[in-house]
Amino acid sequence: MSCLYLLSSYNPVEYKRIIEPVRKLVNIVLVLGFLFVDFLFFHDIFKAGESTSIAQYLTGILSILVFVISIQSLMKNNKNAKS
Repeated sequence: MSCLYLLSSYNPVEYKRIIEPVRKLVNIVLVLGFLFVDFLFFHDIFKAGESTSIAQYLTGILSILVFVISIQSLMKNNKNAKS
């Protein structure tokens, strides 16, 4: 199925069938990616003489926001699937 076909004949049911798995995959990749980055950050904290930069703190705050939004989206998708 080509992209031009999807654009030329918009069908909400078909669109949702294609987009929902992609949205779920993006949420999972975001959560795993930020977990990996946070693991590297906390691994570096325990090194002697290591200082924490503002960028590392901002990454930590951003990761919390991404976790919350992605997990809410994943939970919402699971609720809709059960209905």
